Amino acid sequence: MIAVGPAAPREFVDTMATGAVLAPILAATGGGMINLTAGTPDIRSVSPGRTAAGRGWIGITPRGAYETQDIRLTALLPHWLALLAAAGLMVAAWLAEGRRRARG
Repeated sequence: MIAVGPAAPREFVDTMATGAVLAPILAATGGGMINLTAGTPDIRSVSPGRTAAGRGWIGITPRGAYETQDIRLTALLPHWLALLAAAGLMVAAWLAEGRRRARG
């Protein structure tokens, strides 16, 4: 077994939830952070560039990113070919298992 990466990844170095790390980013973007122990904040829609947090509320900027414009589904293989491949793999596994048991 091999472990790839650091022994202590960055997300496990400081696991306490504080605003110290995000404070510069929040100040630059007009965002905010609210402690949920005080209760659930109101969620309001705000215009882009406006302050996105206040006393007891937090704002989101609606961008319409949830709207799906188009979906196209294309089969990787025709159904009959996928069925044939699955059946072939099952027969091959059955034969290999039979040969292994006969030797064994």
